[in-house]
Amino acid sequence: SLLFSTAMSICPESIAGEKERGTLASILISPIKRSELAIGKILALSLTGLASGLVSALGVIFSIPSLMGGLTVSIPLGEYILIFLIIISTLILFVSLATLGSTYAKSIKEASALLGPLIGLVLVFAIIPVFVDCTSIGFAFIPFINVCQAMSSVLKGTSSLPFIGLSILANFLYSGLMIFGIVKLFNNESIMFKA
Repeated sequence: SLLFSTAMSICPESIAGEKERGTLASILISPIKRSELAIGKILALSLTGLASGLVSALGVIFSIPSLMGGLTVSIPLGEYILIFLIIISTLILFVSLATLGSTYAKSIKEASALLGPLIGLVLVFAIIPVFVDCTSIGFAFIPFINVCQAMSSVLKGTSSLPFIGLSILANFLYSGLMIFGIVKLFNNESIMFKA
């Protein structure tokens, strides 16, 4: 939820805010390709969110002893790398989702209204692995559930590399599909200049 709230705070301002102020219109008439502009926006937002992802990863890593009840548990370096990869893939997924909603919206208020209910959905999906056994490989392809299950398994020391690998791959795949949609929206005049 911290990663999603980070994406929600930076993405609507970056695209819907620029549409609302009219600054994006002047950029769109420049000789740069719209696909390059869209990908540049996503990269910039991802790098900004990466700082948040890094802080979140470090927070999880440093809180592991507390989560383990104060036990001094030796966690292999590979587990820390898995946590970092899971968080980064999730961050890119959230940034792509928030950017897609922001690109479609005509104002910051509309973008927030579009993306706001997703916070509840993310929280519901985060709780599902607590009550349902989500360890079968099919759950690796369900966004948000895959991340919660993968993080939980890493922290419990029961990580399944195929599940985690497919979860990360699925997040990148879904992000790629959303980026494709964002580029399509950037090329759509009625979306980019709607009043």
